[in-house]
Amino acid sequence: MANEKISQLPSGNPAQPTDLIPVARGAANYSLTAQAIAALGGAMGPTGPTGVSGPTGPTGASVTGPTGVGATGPTGPSGTGPTGPTGSGATGPTGSTGSNGPTGPAGVTGPTGAGTTGPTGPSGTGPTGPTGAGATGPTGATGPSGNGPTGPTGSGATGPTGPSGTGPTGPTGSTGPTGTGTTGATGPTGPTGASITGPTGATGSGATGPTGPSGASSGLTQNSKTTSYTLVIGDANNLVSMNGSSLTLTIPANASVAFPIGTMVTITNNNASSLTIAITSDTLTLAGTTTTGSRTLAQNGAATLLKDPISTSWKIIGAGVT
Repeated sequence: MANEKISQLPSGNPAQPTDLIPVARGAANYSLTAQAIAALGGAMGPTGPTGVSGPTGPTGASVTGPTGVGATGPTGPSGTGPTGPTGSGATGPTGSTGSNGPTGPAGVTGPTGAGTTGPTGPSGTGPTGPTGAGATGPTGATGPSGNGPTGPTGSGATGPTGPSGTGPTGPTGSTGPTGTGTTGATGPTGPTGASITGPTGATGSGATGPTGPSGASSGLTQNSKTTSYTLVIGDANNLVSMNGSSLTLTIPANASVAFPIGTMVTITNNNASSLTIAITSDTLTLAGTTTTGSRTLAQNGAATLLKDPISTSWKIIGAGVT
């Protein structure tokens, strides 16, 4: 308990005679035992009251140590108990057979197999039966052989050839119908004669004749349709004007309507919906491409069909064609 103040000694643990107590005198410091100090001044007085406990010091920080990582122990052996004995109870009686269910519908006949015919087996030839063993009858007597002499070969002379017969000429038959021969080719055209211009006649002074009728218009003839339509021979080199919802204009096969090569048909679509231009067994090619088949003509579109270069081939060109 060295170096502690007497007032700080623990309660219930008073100073002992051998405890050293420091004493200062002037500039010198001394240490005396408690017993020596007690002898200097008489008996030791009673122990003073215990001082007030000092404040509790702050709680130290709690530091958790790292978790230990122990190795996993080995897996114990799997326990498999012995198999119990098989039961030996008696088998119950067999139940009665149930009635037959109705016959299901006949399945469809499968396709005939196409297997090849197997090779022909070898021809079987049974063994020849034994020769009958009946007794042979007696041989009859042999008759005498006839050997008469051969007659001489005839060598008579060949008779003379008879005269050739020529019958009388029969009557002349009636004249056959007149044959119709093909007309011979036209002969070449003769040379053109010299052109001789006669003198100009005097100008006539008769009255002017009436004006002749107006000639036919050189424009295309219009064929207006409000329902789906198939081209006819009269549409060649003319205009077909289509005006109806979702219509189809069909180009007939050359076998049914033989438009001449070079035929042109102009088509217009005057409806808000698209017009289908359909091809049947012939070929329709979009001009400038290799695309073939039926085409579509947009609203207010105009297209021309041209039959070229063979009788079953058409080309289409125009604005609004897809």
